[in-house]
Amino acid sequence: MNSNFNNYLYGNQNYQRNYYTFVNGLEGAKSYPIMPNQSLMLMDSENPVCYMKSADNTGKPSLKCYKLVETTEQELSVKPVDPATQELKDSISAINKRIDDIIKLMEDKNVKSILPTSN
Repeated sequence: MNSNFNNYLYGNQNYQRNYYTFVNGLEGAKSYPIMPNQSLMLMDSENPVCYMKSADNTGKPSLKCYKLVETTEQELSVKPVDPATQELKDSISAINKRIDDIIKLMEDKNVKSILPTSN
């Protein structure tokens, strides 16, 4: 066995692994080879985007593109509002406004309240 070969593989302790695969734009991501049943994250060297390239068991590739946006820890800790919850809040606000309008109208017409009053 060649002793230089062993030194080449194991002697260089300063070797750093590159965990990212860089491609040149969308066309580079589209043309990057991928094996069946494999998924890869490809970083664009030209734009702040990354691509998730996957292939099914027949080898047919699919590609999704994601924008990379810098954010702060505070922004990450804010939980997004569920649209259904926001819709419910908007409905409750509209009902409360309508009740306030009815009460004001009753007061303007000098109608006694039918609601119980606290003493």
